Amino acid sequence: MPYPNFSSAVTPSLTYKNFKGSVEFDVERRIYRGKIRFIDDLITYEANSRSLLKKEFEAAINDYLDTCGKLGRQPQRARYGLSFRNAR
Repeated sequence: MPYPNFSSAVTPSLTYKNFKGSVEFDVERRIYRGKIRFIDDLITYEANSRSLLKKEFEAAINDYLDTCGKLGRQPQRARYGLSFRNAR
């Protein structure tokens, strides 16, 4: 299996239900892995292929949302983008 080429300037990412996730390849373990970005809770996922990684990413988000519902707490929402202030 050839190693993926992530040499472009844009970091690969996944998006689902307004959550963004990273895509990494662990050379030693030969697996794809990632974590949900822009929230404080730690949610990770991994798979043997990029196509399966997307499914695991979506399953991790669905599990996170279900778990938050069972615990009676609001899920964190992604905080990303630029914010500008007028410093007058």
